[in-house]
Amino acid sequence: MSKRKNSSHSRAVGNPDENDYKEYRGFYTFPKIKCVLIAESPPARGTYFYFPDGAVTENLFSAVMEALYKKVPQTKREGLDNFKKDGYLLVDSIYKPINRYKKIDRIAALVENLPNLLEDLKSLKITKKTPIILISRRVLDIIGPLLVLDGKNVLNKGDLVPFPAYGRRTEFIRKLRKYIRKLK
Repeated sequence: MSKRKNSSHSRAVGNPDENDYKEYRGFYTFPKIKCVLIAESPPARGTYFYFPDGAVTENLFSAVMEALYKKVPQTKREGLDNFKKDGYLLVDSIYKPINRYKKIDRIAALVENLPNLLEDLKSLKITKKTPIILISRRVLDIIGPLLVLDGKNVLNKGDLVPFPAYGRRTEFIRKLRKYIRKLK
């Protein structure tokens, strides 16, 4: 994959792979993580929460910013800097876009990748005390119970924080704020 050269981590060009996604996430990972949000996967359309020169209107990014900061920043870079500074981290359950897979294939991919997710959380020094909020029905229902069995601190056990699309943005913001308030 090639990257545009810029002064500080420009968006990847081409077909990003797991290492590319994690590299961009790494630019915005604070050493002391206050809370982890776990989503399903990067979208197949080539956008990504951590691509700093993407559009601030991307569904997940803008809804997370609105939930945390009550407004969407002028640039993704600004929002990502604040997200990092405040100790938040978004992790994907799998770093392969699976949102266009058939339902059964998405479930299989999530289950098959669980050891990699657990290893990823371990490498990020996510402890059993680190608060985790799961985003989307599949992540809640499939990944959630397995994280709980592993002793992780899942805040929204059984309580859906929906992906902020398909008319569920307001509910996403309300639910995410509910769990973020518990951190204070």
